[in-house]
Amino acid sequence: MAGKLSAGDKVALVNSAGEIVATLDISDVFPWDKQKYLSSVYLTDNNEHPGGDMVLKGDADMVIDTSNLSAHDLREKIRTTFLGVEKQRDMVVTVTSFGYKYGMPVDADIVMDVRFLPNPHYIEELRYFHGGEEPVKNFVLSQKITGEFISKFFDLLDFLLGNYKKEGKTYLNLALGCTGGTHRSVTLAESTAEFLREKGYSIIIRHRDVGKDFKRL
Repeated sequence: MAGKLSAGDKVALVNSAGEIVATLDISDVFPWDKQKYLSSVYLTDNNEHPGGDMVLKGDADMVIDTSNLSAHDLREKIRTTFLGVEKQRDMVVTVTSFGYKYGMPVDADIVMDVRFLPNPHYIEELRYFHGGEEPVKNFVLSQKITGEFISKFFDLLDFLLGNYKKEGKTYLNLALGCTGGTHRSVTLAESTAEFLREKGYSIIIRHRDVGKDFKRL
């Protein structure tokens, strides 16, 4: 429609009931520098970028009337339209290990403190391995208290994530912390990520502070 307007035209703005709520007098019409818009808004000059495809090749494929949609309903409408019925149910979970001595992750939705577990740092032959390596991993997972914790924690995650999905949550940041972020939290983050993958969640895993406490000898 915008391409048909010219100076001197009058445009009516209407609400969802079709009632005129305002009018706009067109005094000037300026050409749209689409390439500049693509560069400044989408930060790319690549015409094959999805934004470039929309900007350079035409108008939107669909219009969503949000007048009577709640935020939840709008989110579901967008997800269903662009991701499909199956894909919209996916949740991306970021699992982060960290060390409390370096500060808590500011973007975490759920934080679990695993400093109650036996600390490999105080065992000389384990100190310079991290929690993703077999010596530390075997030590941490072989502790009776670790098994009890994993059983209870994974049951809680199964319950929480299932209900988050029902509410339309598509991203979750889960953080597990120990003192330095090298041993216990790394092992538990890896185990948690494996559990959630088996449950069908898309997983991103990061070890924020691993190795900060030592230099490998």
